[in-house]
Amino acid sequence: MRLLLILLLTINLLQAKKIALLIGNSDYSFAPLTNPLNDVDGIYQTLKEIGFDISQKDVLKNASQSKMQKALANFSQRAKDAEIALVYFSGHGIQVNNKNYMFPARTTATKPVDLFGLVDLDYFIQSASSAKYGIILVDACRNNPLVKYFQNGRHKGSNAK
Repeated sequence: MRLLLILLLTINLLQAKKIALLIGNSDYSFAPLTNPLNDVDGIYQTLKEIGFDISQKDVLKNASQSKMQKALANFSQRAKDAEIALVYFSGHGIQVNNKNYMFPARTTATKPVDLFGLVDLDYFIQSASSAKYGIILVDACRNNPLVKYFQNGRHKGSNAK
């Protein structure tokens, strides 16, 4: 019985409308990354093979903040009609005061005001939440350029990881 239930659920998910947005950023002056663009390409191929409705326009490489935010907003609209909405990010990320941020390409953060140039992880989560099942995968390197700022006591009451 259990096997039958798993089989029925699997068939149902295979036939479900599945969409994805993939973002890979590697172009950072403070710590360039080598894997994100290759990772995005590999995940793109795998998702296509398992029936995701995904095209090259759903793949962002070395995207700016405005391109990331626009893609997430558009994805949120598309997710309303999907059963499964998957967002994948590969690049740099930081956590400040228990809030997570993803770095757009060619940006850095050396002081708290620079956080406005990043993309809040909550925006990623919200973009997939209108689907029946939202999946967020974050493969973020956390070489945080703000750590020294906070460790030097320049910004009391905050912390960065």
